Parts: sequence; structure tokens; C-alpha cells
Amino acid sequence: MNVIKKIDQVLAAFSKGLCFLGAVVILFQMGMIVVDVCLRAFFHSTVVGASVIARNTLIAGVFLGLPYVTFKSSHTRAEVFYTNARPTVKFAMDVLAEVFGVVVFALMSYSLVNPTVKAFTSGQFDSEATMLMPMWPIYTCVLFGAVFSTYAAVRCLVLTLAGGTGAYQTKEV
Repeated sequence: MNVIKKIDQVLAAFSKGLCFLGAVVILFQMGMIVVDVCLRAFFHSTVVGASVIARNTLIAGVFLGLPYVTFKSSHTRAEVFYTNARPTVKFAMDVLAEVFGVVVFALMSYSLVNPTVKAFTSGQFDSEATMLMPMWPIYTCVLFGAVFSTYAAVRCLVLTLAGGTGAYQTKEV
């Protein structure tokens, strides 16, 4: 059992690192958008491929942070209903939310396998003007985030079932 806890702690810390990396990616994207807007406003010029980079880095950044949010069970829930519910209803809501998370992330992971493989094998690019951005890094980040989130959702489901009401509130990772 100690080995499982140690693996869980390592994966939780890894998910926190991925979340930090996702934040850096989004910070880069925000800086690039600010530069692009300033160039457009003041110099009537633009950063070539800014919209391609912005939309793809946003997706990668979000999916890099998704496993950490899932590990912490920090997804948005309807607190008005949850705080006023009886313990058995809270437990049912927790289990239902975790099962839904497992199903959604597992289906997302499954549906991303073929596009990721295709992006690797065909050399798929997203383009704007003369800017070509390879799609395999984006698909890889999204697939990895979805698979890791599936694991985190299964983990939270097991903790909820094992610990009863409120088990989704794990300590800070």
C-alpha cells in the first residue's frame, strides 16, 4: 500500500508541474497576443501566425493543467445545491460527478488517439499565411492531458467510494 501511495504522490506532484508548464504556455500566449495587438494598433503590422499559435497554445496549456485540477477535484460544481444537501445526497453527487469525469475523460482519450497518430505520421500542420505550425505537439499535449485526467478521475472516484462523503477533498498536492 505504501508503494501505491508513493506512486500517487509522485503523479500528483507531476500533475502540479504540468499545471505550471501549462500556465507558462498560456503566459507566453498572452504575451504574444499583447505584442500582436500593439503591433496592429501602433504600427499597422502583425506577428505572422499569431492566431494559429494563440489558438493552439491555449488548447495545450489548458490540457496540461487539467490533470492537476482533476487531482484536486477542483472542477466547478453547483455549490448552492451541494452545501444545502444531506450527506447521502452529497455522496451521490460526488460519485456521479466522478463517474461522469471518468467517462468523459476516457472517451476524450479514446477519440484523440487516431488524430494524434495521424498528426505524427502525416506531418499535419496548421497554417496562416507563411506560418506553419506542426500539430503533433498540440495533439500530444491534449492526449496526455486527457489520459492523465482519466487516471486522476478514477483516483478521485476510488477515494470518494472508499472514504464516503467529502473524500473528493484531498489534501494539497
